[in-house]
Amino acid sequence: MYGRPHDIEVTAHEPGTTGVPAILRHVHTAGAQERLTFEVVATREQIDGEIGRSELADLGLRLNDLTLLRLRPAHSFQVYAI
Repeated sequence: MYGRPHDIEVTAHEPGTTGVPAILRHVHTAGAQERLTFEVVATREQIDGEIGRSELADLGLRLNDLTLLRLRPAHSFQVYAI
């Protein structure tokens, strides 16, 4: 399975909220977007995400903050060989 970085919803960690706990490890500014790298708490796997600069500011997240990650509604594509 493959998830695109902008398909990942990022929220501040709040007890009792659903999502995958992950630590914000890196922020890279790319125009109006912020590219984020997270480390999943349970597996130490790295996941890349992408959100708007204003959305990141609204969340108030800083490096090493605990967050929750969720996938936005999925899209499926079927590929046909011609």
